[in-house]
Amino acid sequence: MLLGALVTLGLLLVSAGTASVLAEERAQGSLDVLMSTPVSTRAILWAKWRGAFRRVPWLAAWPVVVGVTYAIAAGFEPRKMAIVLLVPILIMVQGAALVSLGLALATWIKRTGQATAWTVAALVVSVVGWPIIGINLPLGDLTALRSTDGSWRMIAEFGLAMGCPFFNVGLSLVAALTDRGGPINNDREGVMTLLIAWTLVYGGGAVLLFELTVRTFDRCLGRAPERPSTPRLEPVSGSRPRRSKLGGRDREALSGMSRPVARAASRESSPR
Repeated sequence: MLLGALVTLGLLLVSAGTASVLAEERAQGSLDVLMSTPVSTRAILWAKWRGAFRRVPWLAAWPVVVGVTYAIAAGFEPRKMAIVLLVPILIMVQGAALVSLGLALATWIKRTGQATAWTVAALVVSVVGWPIIGINLPLGDLTALRSTDGSWRMIAEFGLAMGCPFFNVGLSLVAALTDRGGPINNDREGVMTLLIAWTLVYGGGAVLLFELTVRTFDRCLGRAPERPSTPRLEPVSGSRPRRSKLGGRDREALSGMSRPVARAASRESSPR
């Protein structure tokens, strides 16, 4: 669970710094210079996105090191190793969604403080809100439909709670690295299913927010819309080169003259 807390704290720092990516350049005036260049809007936003995302892989590295080391020491098992490898992927996808959200809010909201506050608030809601909803979810007869290994129980009771970075890292590693019993440890396939599902949810959100930012960037920041470049006119294939209007005798006479005299003679012979 300690790794879950560290990952949550790291994502909090990422969310606080993401919204200021565009705000600092906007305040310094360098963003206006960048927008006046022929660089496309997608290229500008992609560079800003990568700059804010570069800290996220470091957050995913520690669960991999700890999980793989412990799994190898305790004995290799395919399901345990699969969970250990899925956890860092989900961490990176959650960070990608958070970076896309911060970049979008920095584009839509002019004030840096408000954009940062909304980005941090979104992370806090995901950390606190998903577990509360999952715990208080009225299960009804859903748990009665669960199979013998508890798959339906896992999906019903912990499905929404796994959307929280603290729980999806902590509970997943507990399921992969411990054998103390309980619904988590007895349903590793359910944990794998939830990790894959939340990876798809956060990954789709990251792509959708980035595309919305690209489409609204020019209008929100007052940049002229991109126009397709004018195609260059190529010579028509098969066209004949332009012939000189001088006759054969004139060309023979000009060949024996010096260049200045020949140039003057060609001007006089050309029709007006």
